[in-house]
Amino acid sequence: MAGWIKLHREFLEWEWIGVPEMVSVWMYLLTTANHEAKRWQGIEVNPGQTIIGRKAMAETLGITERQVRTCLERLKTTNEIAIKTTNRFSLVTIVKWGVYQSDERKTTSKTTNKKSNRSQTEVKQTTTPKEDITKVISKNERMGEVIEMTHPLQKYIQENCPEVSKLKTQLTYQEAQQITDTYSKELIKETLEDMENKPGFAKNYIKVSTTLRNWIKVRLKSGRNQIDRKMTKTDLEKYMEIS
Repeated sequence: MAGWIKLHREFLEWEWIGVPEMVSVWMYLLTTANHEAKRWQGIEVNPGQTIIGRKAMAETLGITERQVRTCLERLKTTNEIAIKTTNRFSLVTIVKWGVYQSDERKTTSKTTNKKSNRSQTEVKQTTTPKEDITKVISKNERMGEVIEMTHPLQKYIQENCPEVSKLKTQLTYQEAQQITDTYSKELIKETLEDMENKPGFAKNYIKVSTTLRNWIKVRLKSGRNQIDRKMTKTDLEKYMEIS
């Protein structure tokens, strides 16, 4: 399959970025979607649309059909795709295809023409001297060495969960944000306390994100998701810093 697609850096802030099968399914849909209208077995398949079969898709991505179905349902729920299903295949429409893959060549061309029509004097007035650019870059690099984005959940774990902090792979900012967007503060805190109180916890687990999600699922399944009535006001105030 020839050609390419555009992928904005904001993709790293996508709500499903921490779920591997969701990323795989989304990339599959983006890369197989038509970039121009075509007909397939009597059906008009427009730009941003693709014909899929769950079984073939699962085999290609190395996941189960059930995972494919779950991922597609999630994408429908978040209004990222629409699906028309028949007994032979599914026609998937990427809702914002025009936004994701818009043609910016016309805009770029207009901008270039405007620049070429300006006088040399104007260009000299608006161009930053080479030495000034170097200074700006150096300043940004120095700032980058000092400034590091830390999510409140990352900070909470570092300060209050010594056993969880020993795991080899700690939470990324995006993973922390996704977890706090998905689950309540009380549920996350209770689950972290369970993890801390598990004998030999740090020796049996590797990745904080996966482990925390799995333990949360177990807690939800068992119905143990109410905040401890014995929690002190100080504890609660600390935890409310997680947002």
